[in-house]
Amino acid sequence: MTNCRLTDPEFERGVKDFLAVCNVVKVFRHTRILQIAPRPFDFWSTMCNEGELLEKFNIQLSPIPLPELTAQVKQAKEEGTEVKAVMDYCKEKMNVCVTEEQLENIAALKVLCAAWRTSTAAMPWPSSAGTPCKGSWASCPARPTPS
Repeated sequence: MTNCRLTDPEFERGVKDFLAVCNVVKVFRHTRILQIAPRPFDFWSTMCNEGELLEKFNIQLSPIPLPELTAQVKQAKEEGTEVKAVMDYCKEKMNVCVTEEQLENIAALKVLCAAWRTSTAAMPWPSSAGTPCKGSWASCPARPTPS
């Protein structure tokens, strides 16, 4: 910000920009990233240093094996009530360009994300090595309230 008076619009804009950056940094420092299934072979160049992310920024990676995720999605689809509500909400509020089956899968995954995000306890997931991992879903959007 350049030198200016407290009453200048530049000062107000500079303070607002600074506060916006502070909010981004605050949220960034406590992020959890969901890693679904192992990294595909072609993406090994996009590896990150999990220890450094955790140490420097308090960012956690939460792996979940694909078979466990698939089983949970199937279970949510069988229970159905919340999945149906999300599907109805999507049809009402969005331009849906996928098949009914695809929308049901998306809605089931969304219901799981919302449940895991609001859960007070982290969800334990067995990793491919057989050791438990913590699954935390901070980046999933909040559950919509059907109208």
